[in-house]
Amino acid sequence: MKLAFIVVTFSACFAEAFLVQVKPMPAIAEIVKSQEGKHLEFSLTIDKGSKKTDRATSMSLQGLKLTLGHEKSTATRLPGANGPTPQLSSGVQKADIDELPFFVNMDGTQTVTVEDGCWEIVWKDTSPHGFLFCGLNLPTKVARNGVSLPVGHIYLCHHIWSRDTLRNAQERRRKAEEKANECLYQRKEAVLRMQGTNNLFEKAKLYRIALAALEDYSTSGVTMLNHVPSSDDVIDLGNDFVMSKKGTILTMGNASFLEVDKKIVGSTFLRIPV
Repeated sequence: MKLAFIVVTFSACFAEAFLVQVKPMPAIAEIVKSQEGKHLEFSLTIDKGSKKTDRATSMSLQGLKLTLGHEKSTATRLPGANGPTPQLSSGVQKADIDELPFFVNMDGTQTVTVEDGCWEIVWKDTSPHGFLFCGLNLPTKVARNGVSLPVGHIYLCHHIWSRDTLRNAQERRRKAEEKANECLYQRKEAVLRMQGTNNLFEKAKLYRIALAALEDYSTSGVTMLNHVPSSDDVIDLGNDFVMSKKGTILTMGNASFLEVDKKIVGSTFLRIPV
């Protein structure tokens, strides 16, 4: 009994110590303050499914306009503040819904009702980037062309960078892409030479070269850097911070906000309305 108590106590202390070590980015409050009152316009693309063939069919929602407010909100739970590491969140604040999204079908323009807008910034101090989460509630199911969004909460997620961390990430991506392209070229050359010879020993040698090039490509890191935007694909947030124009639309199961429940259901494109 004592041993069990010691194990439980140690586990609790270890978990608490782990959480203490995870800290938010020091300037997170400054970033949030500078974004209050900012107007954002989103274009949403909802995919039919996760397969590439499914993405050929999608539903486009245009014209969603939000204003990032300063009032605290409890209307909608968010992945940061209500997730496993709430200390990394700036806190949930209200987002005013200025204009509702819409789509066009054979019956004309159809407005989509969304409610309970809110937002937060989540940024771990050791990470080169953070996230803007905007949460919305859909009171009714939205469907078009076999694509649908169920009743419930959706989360619009965009990466936030400092200009320095973005430059560093862009340089890493450039080097990774160079390595990846060289690997693909080597593989292509080896495959072409395999097809052009009848020598079995030469074929085996070229096969090993092609396989090694493919393995090198998989370790180049290029696929892990797809989220790094170009300088043309960000909007200026002021104070040397920028945000990616391209983002993702998430659902999180029953709002448990565990990684296993996360589902990407589409993409977003963000701009500052005129």
